[in-house]
Amino acid sequence: MMECFRIDESGYTGFDLLNDDQRFQGASAIAIGDDDAERLIKLHFPKLQATELKYRALSRRQSNHPRLLALMRDLLGEFKCVTYVCDKRFMLTLMFVD
Repeated sequence: MMECFRIDESGYTGFDLLNDDQRFQGASAIAIGDDDAERLIKLHFPKLQATELKYRALSRRQSNHPRLLALMRDLLGEFKCVTYVCDKRFMLTLMFVD
């Protein structure tokens, strides 16, 4: 069976790599199936109706902070995952070199 990775990014501004308002871009990938994702959402956010978590919306409420940290602990401990963050000025340099 092939392993499936879910990928999401933040801070993408297209070719506007020198945008001072969003200097950084990040991306994460995690090997998690639908059943495990649903189980963790129900475990950590039992009252939430959405099937997809939106960090920005959840992090606005102070009461969600412990839940978000617990979810991240479970994800990092149980599943293959990787995250990167880059300063887009250096990405532009790499594009020139490439």
